[in-house]
Amino acid sequence: YYHRITRDVRWERPPDHLIYQVNEEEMKVKAQQEERLRHLEEEARKREKEEEDLVRLKSEIDHLVDNWTFGKELKHLIIDLPGILPHIESTKFPKLKRRADESQVKRAYRKVIRLVHPDKQKGRTLRERLLAQRVTSALLKASSEY
Repeated sequence: YYHRITRDVRWERPPDHLIYQVNEEEMKVKAQQEERLRHLEEEARKREKEEEDLVRLKSEIDHLVDNWTFGKELKHLIIDLPGILPHIESTKFPKLKRRADESQVKRAYRKVIRLVHPDKQKGRTLRERLLAQRVTSALLKASSEY
């Protein structure tokens, strides 16, 4: 401030009630808030990346299953099933001949649905579960047309 008597500029400590005291507790709370904010931003980025990967994976699987089902009847879908679901042992799929009658196809269809149903895919990767879900829906559609 400017001293009127001595005509010089002096700096004096302001009164205590004007000084903002930084409390250690306030500093901890602020650090926790900043950490939480960083964590939330990181989770949002991770979630966004996962959603992009999921969309890409779904389109890839849709393309794969559409090519697999194109122009095939239920019987031929069941016969070609080990080719599209490599994560399931081929010995578990029912053996179906190309000249199978309707009752054999229905029996094989029921066994296949029990085998590839999405609820039976616990512990599998996301890609395998999505593929099983899409294959199951394709088989259901083919069975309704059969």
